[in-house]
Amino acid sequence: MIRITIIIMGLFFSSIATAAYNFNWYNLMLAHTKLSENFDYENYVDSYMRKYRHEVWSKYKNDEFDLEDKRQETINIIKEKVRKFDLNKEFTIYYNLKFEKYNFERELFPINGFSETFYFYEKENSVGSYPSKYKVFFTNHQKLGDLPMSKDKAKKFLKSRKDRNGYVNRSIYAKIVININKLGGEPSSMYSAIKNITIYSDKSKAKQLISF
Repeated sequence: MIRITIIIMGLFFSSIATAAYNFNWYNLMLAHTKLSENFDYENYVDSYMRKYRHEVWSKYKNDEFDLEDKRQETINIIKEKVRKFDLNKEFTIYYNLKFEKYNFERELFPINGFSETFYFYEKENSVGSYPSKYKVFFTNHQKLGDLPMSKDKAKKFLKSRKDRNGYVNRSIYAKIVININKLGGEPSSMYSAIKNITIYSDKSKAKQLISF
């Protein structure tokens, strides 16, 4: 019993340790900062304080001596967050896709995929010197494939998504797991590698269709 409990607890803490980052502006800011050589913390510290330490900023902004101490304190806080940020840890993105009309020769539904210029982004307002938008491109955008299905299954699948007026819901739902690995060619952009893509037929992501 004790051994089983230890194993369960080990798996629990392991799952916490490997949980993916949320794809949001703050985490992208940390990733971009970590990837940037010789990052100028002095240039961004006031913006960070105004946004994320607003009470400190409001209290000390009018006293340049106290404010200078708080600037250094804040720089140390940012540096520690960047130090702890793990670029090997994955990000998870949830995205709606569309499947096209059935290809009878190839027996599949084509999926509107990604291109070399396609990117995801996150935007945040009132961030001062920081970029308001971070873009993430894919180095392996072609990893997303199509949806193979026999003619009989495809016919049933399409009928299950058709309403009484004949409208066909062609929306499908993707869970995309990526690793951000280098800075992009554009300002405030980064490149990532797609680790895997899981496609679901329903919004709750209970019915898996395919994985790439």
